[in-house]
Amino acid sequence: MFEQLREKYQEHADRLEASYIKSNELGLSPSYLPYKEFDKSVLENLYQIVDMVNPFLNYDNVPGACLYAHFELKKAFAHYGYHSELVFGDVLVNGAPHMGCDIEDLESQLIEGITNKGQKVHCWLLMDSGLFFDATLIRDVIGGEHAGESLGFGFSRYDEGIVFEHKAMLVGEEFIRRTNPLVYK
Repeated sequence: MFEQLREKYQEHADRLEASYIKSNELGLSPSYLPYKEFDKSVLENLYQIVDMVNPFLNYDNVPGACLYAHFELKKAFAHYGYHSELVFGDVLVNGAPHMGCDIEDLESQLIEGITNKGQKVHCWLLMDSGLFFDATLIRDVIGGEHAGESLGFGFSRYDEGIVFEHKAMLVGEEFIRRTNPLVYK
């Protein structure tokens, strides 16, 4: 996947590859996705899946629901034949950090293990085309006023003049298993 992405998205591919390497070093065992060329027609199907499962997940207007929502969306997408992997890091919103976390924060969370305090991390999905699919960021940034998904190859724009830059740091659902008390109840 990384080589195919480098042709158009060098920085995105480099950041993803570094995230996979670091995740493997930390024993997170991320899944390497079989690369599939980006196809806009797939997006409509992904949106339909989100619309189907959102009433059951009930993550709309819930700040901090990214870990839960993307963990469940990954399973829903897989049910319909779409490969994805969980990604953890931070997002710059118009150049400012959304969560204000770095790799040391994420490593610290892994060392602490499961706690009942809030986590300092953002989570989204990486699709097999290398596209980021973020179902919760817009809700958080806009204060729950609008629902929507943020998509891109590292960068994306929201129609209200907001620019998102997803900064991947770690990859793989093992991060949630080792740090989050809510997902595995």
